[in-house]
Amino acid sequence: MFYIPVTARLKSEKFSSTLKKRRDSMRKAILITILVLSLAMVAGLIIAANATYNVTSNVADPSNVAPGTNVIITAQTNENFLSATFTWKNPAGNIILEETVPFTGTPKTAVSDMVVNDGGVWEVAVYSNNGQKIGVFEYTVRLGFNVIPELPLIGTAGASIAMIAGLAYKMKRKPPQ
Repeated sequence: MFYIPVTARLKSEKFSSTLKKRRDSMRKAILITILVLSLAMVAGLIIAANATYNVTSNVADPSNVAPGTNVIITAQTNENFLSATFTWKNPAGNIILEETVPFTGTPKTAVSDMVVNDGGVWEVAVYSNNGQKIGVFEYTVRLGFNVIPELPLIGTAGASIAMIAGLAYKMKRKPPQ
């Protein structure tokens, strides 16, 4: 028997260099994509840092608002927004009023108002026409200790007097034993 020495190459040099070129071009593409995305994020942060949004109210003390007060919320911005959406939520978290108001003037201003009577913490969120939240304003409507909302004219004192008078009348009419 004769044995012939055989040498085998698993990869050709040509295939190896082609694979290396593809790998290098893929790395470059990924690095360029990451660089472009990073620059876009930085540009967005710079724009957001320079943008100004301001939400104010006519209420001097937002933690103590009297029932029946007309609360006026003003949103201002220097961005190119067309309108602002004001979402008024009552203390239970239900949306009471949602209105879209166009920005006008310089600086761009949008105004919404509402008379509030329910006690508790109210929230007004302001969104731009692209859905970006511009700001939130919270205020608390405090009901006095002598006011019953169901009896606004009489109040607690009047209701207590009426109950005591009714009890006295019933006790007087009670037949003797």
